This record gives sequence, structure tokens and C-alpha cells, in this order.
Amino acid sequence: MKTNHGDSDRKRREREFHNRRFSQESREGASRFYSVLGASNAYYRELARSLARGKRVLEYGCGPGAVTPILAREAALVVAIDISDVAVETALRQTASQGAKNAAYCVMDAEWLGLADASFDAVCGRAILHHLNLERSFAEISRVLRGGGVAVFYEPLGHNPAIRLYRALTPEMRTPDEHPLRRRDFAVARKYFGRVEMRFFGLFSLCAVPFRRAPFFESLVRALDRVDRIVLRLPGLRWWAWTSVMVLSNPHPTGSSMA
Repeated sequence: MKTNHGDSDRKRREREFHNRRFSQESREGASRFYSVLGASNAYYRELARSLARGKRVLEYGCGPGAVTPILAREAALVVAIDISDVAVETALRQTASQGAKNAAYCVMDAEWLGLADASFDAVCGRAILHHLNLERSFAEISRVLRGGGVAVFYEPLGHNPAIRLYRALTPEMRTPDEHPLRRRDFAVARKYFGRVEMRFFGLFSLCAVPFRRAPFFESLVRALDRVDRIVLRLPGLRWWAWTSVMVLSNPHPTGSSMA
């Protein structure tokens, strides 16, 4: 598959940014916010692990936070891809050090997967879709999933004005092509999956960030997570969450975006 000149430039920027980031950048400025994401991270990891048992799994993006080493303990096979060769090399070393024999890594364009149709039972990814052309990505994810396959993704959302302001004030921490997901983006997912389920995280729990060095920080986060579990069920508030975990099932690739 060929991409146009704009696509080539975008993917070059993404590859170069993430190669630099995975080689030397720690993103310390964002760590204070990530410190309140324990519940959402745990939920995503457990969901991915449960889908992997005895199955063929594709990890869609294998930078920091990748779960291939965890999935390799459960899955029949895990294939992990990334556009960043540094991410792939780092992940390969980490998994090899744990003695995993059923994991394979490839440098690959997530929008044009060099993988066979219906070749995986599950697909998972963390903070990758918002870097991609969603039409192409959802079409490819649906294509490589078997009929009863399931995909799970952990992604940032783009509606909360306070988080949008923070992103605007820290452009050096991300690529210019990133697009935290909005409601309209999930309509794209529904073109390729019969069922799209979502769980939302990170609204009142963000209030704990200023207290991250306090001895009561973890207790405060747990309490605010409980508040979030209640209020983020409300349609009027849930889209102001920072992150979401989505489960995509009943894949039905249409080919409409591949023309």
C-alpha cells in the first residue's frame, strides 16, 4: 500500500519523535499526571491478559507501557509491532531477558499491516490510536482479527478543557500530529466493529496530582477513583475524562477506507 506525501511526512515525524523519546527522554514533566493512572492501567492490563489466554495476540505499538512480556506468559503467540525501531529493539531485549519464547517483534506501519487476514484472536494497544489515521487503523485491526476476535485499547480523550490547555502549553512533549480521541472518533470505530464498549478514567482523580509527594497520596487517589467510577457513568461528564479503555468486538471489515 502506498501513502501520499503528507502521510510520509507524518509518519517520519512520528518515527523520529518516538525514537528520540524511547532513547533518551523521560517525560518527567508528565509523570506527575501519570501517577494517578494506576486504576486505568491495571484495568487495561488485566483485560488484555484475560483476552490473551491460549490465543494469538497482536500488540499494536510496543513502546513504554507495552504488555507483550505479560501476555507472553498467557498467549499461544504474541506479535508486537511499532513504527519506532528503537521501541522494537528495546521491547525485544526486555522480553528476551524474561525468557519468553512465544513473542515476535516487527518494525511495521500500523496503518498498513503486513499481516494476513483473520490471523489474530485479539489485538491490544496503549496510547497509539491517537497518533494514527483512525479510518485506516480500524480497518486494519478489523481485517486481521478473526470473526470472534476482540480488540482493547487504552487512549487519551480530548474534551476536557484543562487537559487541552496543559497539552497546548507543553507542545514539546508530543508530536504535532497527535489527536486525543473525541466522540466523533468512536463513530469511525463503529464502522468496523459491531460493538464498541468504553470505560472512562481520570476526572476527579486528577485533583490528587498536587499531593503526589504526600504520605496520603495513594489513599487519596483510591478515594477519588471511587468517585470517578460513579460520576463517569453519567453521559454529561464521562467525556471530560482523561483516558478511556475501549473494547471493540464483532469485527466486520468493509474495505471502504482501503480504496
